[in-house]
Amino acid sequence: MKRLKNNKIILSSALTKKANSLSRILCTALFCLLAVCQVSVAEDYLPDSEKLVTKAAQSKDLYVEPDFNFQTFNTYTLELFVNDSNGQPLQGVLLRIFSTDAENVGSEESLAAQKSLLGIVKTDHHGSVYQTIEISGSIKQVLLQLNSQSPNNQVLIKLADQEYISHVFEVD
Repeated sequence: MKRLKNNKIILSSALTKKANSLSRILCTALFCLLAVCQVSVAEDYLPDSEKLVTKAAQSKDLYVEPDFNFQTFNTYTLELFVNDSNGQPLQGVLLRIFSTDAENVGSEESLAAQKSLLGIVKTDHHGSVYQTIEISGSIKQVLLQLNSQSPNNQVLIKLADQEYISHVFEVD
């Protein structure tokens, strides 16, 4: 009986070693399988060729580039100062902000025909305007125009890659 017990113990010990070895192999295989599944499950952003040639019936039928930016406006900090000829600030002066067609600013007449009012601001008691504004991303330049008959009453500012619009008006 002792011998049988010893054989059982030996047999049991051998089975345990084989089970541990098999368990390691199965865990490794499972890990590899999960890793392969992760790679093959990764999202593919390439367009479905059918969606590129057919008309979309619903928004889910549209193809959008992964890096597409849905933001259609830009935020700018507007800092303007209006001073008289002696350098003293002028308060309560109205300033109009216009968008202009980037290609048609050759003459005063074409500028007047190609501008659209975006907003009106008013200087404070320090003769300044400090405000954050949002402007359509399609607008490439703005015209700042004072409500004044001074020859220096307007300025054209290009918006190329900037977040800050600043100007000092000096009026007679």
